[in-house]
Amino acid sequence: MRVLVFGSSGTIGSEISAELSARGNEIVTVSNASLNADIQSKDGFEPLLDLKVKFDGCVWAQGINSNDTLSTSTNFENVLNANLIYVVNSLRFLLANDLLESKSRLVVVSSVWQNITRKKKFSYSVSKAAIEGLVNSVMADFASSGVRINAVLPGVVDSRMTRENLTASQISKIESETPSHSLVTAQELAKVISWLLSEESNGLNGQFLTVDNGWSNVRTL
Repeated sequence: MRVLVFGSSGTIGSEISAELSARGNEIVTVSNASLNADIQSKDGFEPLLDLKVKFDGCVWAQGINSNDTLSTSTNFENVLNANLIYVVNSLRFLLANDLLESKSRLVVVSSVWQNITRKKKFSYSVSKAAIEGLVNSVMADFASSGVRINAVLPGVVDSRMTRENLTASQISKIESETPSHSLVTAQELAKVISWLLSEESNGLNGQFLTVDNGWSNVRTL
């Protein structure tokens, strides 16, 4: 299977690429930031045409995080562009140029903040909430042509970015509120995504799988 991985330079994207490669898939990596990626998408997606191949699967793991409110947000457009518009534009390009095989499988990495939120998470929550509409609309319009699209909603992932954005006490609180008392890992997330790209997940379309060790379903009193 040939899989296109957008956002391959990040913690989650790199783990997805490694997991898919380990399972014998051919990976084409796309990144705005990393010079090590196969395709640099900063200036557009046209280099994909030069590969002269079609893709059986695509994963969108790109994006940026942000802590702000409606009143304090100065980066809203950038967050929306990175987390939502990038997916829209790249998928439109793939479809318009017939770069997806029939029965292709698409996975968007969203976030639990698609469904819930907390204080000072305005731009990020809005951008992720819009992913639900994107996935459902693409499923409705393209399922008849064989496309399957689902989203994965990670909770707080044990990563460098998490350690930079949350205090030690915040992380400890999340761990204490999680039934397993541990954060989900990027490796665990990558395995779920690999499964969604496989034929074993046939029958799932337009679904949103929360991967957070049960954290968002538990409330500590």
